[in-house]
Amino acid sequence: MSEHVIEISKNGHDSTTPLVLLWFSARWCGPCQAMAPVLELVEEVYSDTMTVIKVDADQQQTLVKEFGIRAVPSFVLLARGGIIDARSGATGYKDLSQWLDHHLSNTPD
Repeated sequence: MSEHVIEISKNGHDSTTPLVLLWFSARWCGPCQAMAPVLELVEEVYSDTMTVIKVDADQQQTLVKEFGIRAVPSFVLLARGGIIDARSGATGYKDLSQWLDHHLSNTPD
């Protein structure tokens, strides 16, 4: 996951990639741990168009509140202009990549 310092808020991001995927997770969350390999693959496959940032929901309460996160795992997709979409719950790579591809095809660079 990204270790770069990227400014993120509900109003957008300053990443060099068109999209940022925030993955809200917690150490104690079994489904979050199961999502780790899926998100590693997403990060690899979408590296040219998307930055994946893992957010520890217990450590980053300000972001949890700002983005209205109520459950983990949760995913927030950000463009430079703000939130595009959000979803929660564990899912497989195929479902997650279809969601991402849909938004990538509708997001200007």
